Amino acid sequence: MLDLLNQWDAWLFTAINSHHSPFFDCYFWIVTNRFTWVVMYMALAYLLLRHDWRRGLAVIAVVGLVVLLADQLSSSVIKVLVERPRPSHEPTLAGVHLVNGYAGGPYGFVSSHAANMIGVALTLSLAFRYRLFTVAAVLWTAIVCYSRIYLGVHYPGDIVGGLVVGGAAAAMLWWAFSRIAPRLRIAPFTQRHQQAKKAAIVIIAYNLGVVIVAILAFAFLWFPFLKEAAA
Repeated sequence: MLDLLNQWDAWLFTAINSHHSPFFDCYFWIVTNRFTWVVMYMALAYLLLRHDWRRGLAVIAVVGLVVLLADQLSSSVIKVLVERPRPSHEPTLAGVHLVNGYAGGPYGFVSSHAANMIGVALTLSLAFRYRLFTVAAVLWTAIVCYSRIYLGVHYPGDIVGGLVVGGAAAAMLWWAFSRIAPRLRIAPFTQRHQQAKKAAIVIIAYNLGVVIVAILAFAFLWFPFLKEAAA
């Protein structure tokens, strides 16, 4: 059964990874870089702190703990125990498309990118309590997760495993936080956050901005070569 799942996983990986283009190489290279999203994180943190700084600070602390737990479980525990090679390090898997020679570390199960992203998305969704924000956060997470398969450093199964780990970390720590919050005199998160609409706009606008940056970067890097090919 495990061999069959691995075969399906490798087949789905190849189906995704084999469809690539110079533009999407540029776009997903930007998407997968964690520093790309720093400004967006800062904007969301500002919105959390702007309404009620104590509640906002508590949410930011929970997000930090979720990322710490999800990242350590995926990178320092599960990857070390399972030792499943990344597709980029699998000698029996031919024709893996890599970008800029990036192959990642030796092991890929589970994806820490996926664990961290879904952990952040779920925790913030529970804090903002706004459907549009949740949809935007999930789509953002999906794009980042897809980038890991596109870049050839994770199987889809690695992504699914990471989503489970990150989701479990977020659910567990949010449950613990909801129990402790009344003792800290923090109001419960039962209604939509006053800055929720702005937070949703931040995620949507920022992701559109990343697309525009990728287009500009692609044009700057590749347009001279395209002109030579058309001459």
